[in-house]
Amino acid sequence: MKKVINISLILAILAVGILAAKLKNTDSVKYDIQIIESSTTTNSSIESGTTIENICSECEIKIVGDDSETGRIKVGKDDVIVIKDGKLTKE
Repeated sequence: MKKVINISLILAILAVGILAAKLKNTDSVKYDIQIIESSTTTNSSIESGTTIENICSECEIKIVGDDSETGRIKVGKDDVIVIKDGKLTKE
């Protein structure tokens, strides 16, 4: 019984990871970002040329200091979000 519970837990964790968005930074600069989920805002950053896996399942990502429409994007569970030329887009 304990093995069944452990296997179920592992599968559940893997499923959450499968249903989570990625954030790729294709620019040559680091960006400070905010990840907004419900009423929680998390401050983070993404280095140049890197990808953050499993950033969220449903959230909004904002580039700090950019209040334009391209500096903020709503993210779904399986989206791949790209920062290119300082703009957030869905791949």
